[in-house]
Amino acid sequence: METLIHDLKHAFRSLRHNPAFTLTAVSALALGVAGLAVAFALTRFMSTMLFGVTPRDPVVFLTVALIPGAVTLLATYFRARHAVRTDPMVALRYQ
Repeated sequence: METLIHDLKHAFRSLRHNPAFTLTAVSALALGVAGLAVAFALTRFMSTMLFGVTPRDPVVFLTVALIPGAVTLLATYFRARHAVRTDPMVALRYQ
């Protein structure tokens, strides 16, 4: 628990010292919340176009959120695996 508190203090301290990153993080969070609000607002409209899907269907919301997340994690994993297997000297020669 102490490690978590220490990490949170460090994160907030670094947010204070880097205003550009703070602005970016807060903007991303605000856009995410706004996107979720728009998604909930458009559910009635979209349900008229889709058959068998009720407004605010939790399975659909989770699926729509999890599929792009899974694709992102897979893409990141493959690039990271490739970077770990690359010899640093070979990578430095190309620069």
